[in-house]
Amino acid sequence: MTRSVDSFAALLLVSGAALLELGAAVLTNAWLLSSGPSAAATLVRTCVLLLSLHVPGVVLIVVWVLLALLLGWCTARLLWETASRWQRTRRSVAGLRDALVLPLPSALAHAISLLSLEGRAELIERDESLSLCYGLAEPRILLSTGLLQRLDGPQLEAVLLHERAHLLGRDPLRLLLAHSLAAALRWIPLIPALAERSLTEQEVLADRAAVEAQSGPQHLASAMLKLLARADGVPSLNGLAISSLSVSAARIEALARPEAASNSSPLPKSSVRSGMALASMGSVGAFALTLSVHAASIISYCGGAAHMTFHCF
Repeated sequence: MTRSVDSFAALLLVSGAALLELGAAVLTNAWLLSSGPSAAATLVRTCVLLLSLHVPGVVLIVVWVLLALLLGWCTARLLWETASRWQRTRRSVAGLRDALVLPLPSALAHAISLLSLEGRAELIERDESLSLCYGLAEPRILLSTGLLQRLDGPQLEAVLLHERAHLLGRDPLRLLLAHSLAAALRWIPLIPALAERSLTEQEVLADRAAVEAQSGPQHLASAMLKLLARADGVPSLNGLAISSLSVSAARIEALARPEAASNSSPLPKSSVRSGMALASMGSVGAFALTLSVHAASIISYCGGAAHMTFHCF
């Protein structure tokens, strides 16, 4: 699983293409609205011209209105999901940091210094085994005293290497965008599938960074087993812009069989088919709407010119 087939990049491309297609279909007649003395009157004239085409004209108007509503709903939902998830993330981090923030022990401070993470990691007094990366502009690492008590030196180093990979990749920002796009555009099945796959890739790539730095998976794997055994009481951070050290089947398989994980698992065929079908329908619809609006404007122009010529003669 490599960055050459980055599901997050594919997620951004597919989501951007979907929104751009909607925008093109809705705004294709914007120049008509700005050409006349009254935008509302111009829109009415355009609708009347389309209605003169009888049934196809009515259908085009209905499609245009529905596309405009869909574009507005998707944009508003995307903004709402992004803002609300970021606010929930900030509240969750503030709740965790309500615990006493402790000075770093010498061993932990030395390990952080060796990884060039000075000023980017902090320790809180909590019994749960917490290890997470948060923050959009300047990501930081948060560790708990419960984690330090359960891990030895090499295991703690593996956890720090994992979190450093999240920090350097600005993965909390990726998480926020992936969750928000999946929620706002869930009517395109390919987008939630890509979002879920990008989250798995993010964790596996962070694991791989730790394994390569330590020349083997034994320390990270043993740390994950200890965390799995003491998972009770750890707060749920699902859907938030926080990269936490959690255990999943995909991560265990990638550690056990790294050669198999080098190839990305295929997306569900139903999601791919439906995503391609929706993209094709959107492209055809936008093209047809563009032609119809331009045809209406040409009819309007020719009608006005003919009317002026008639009066001149």
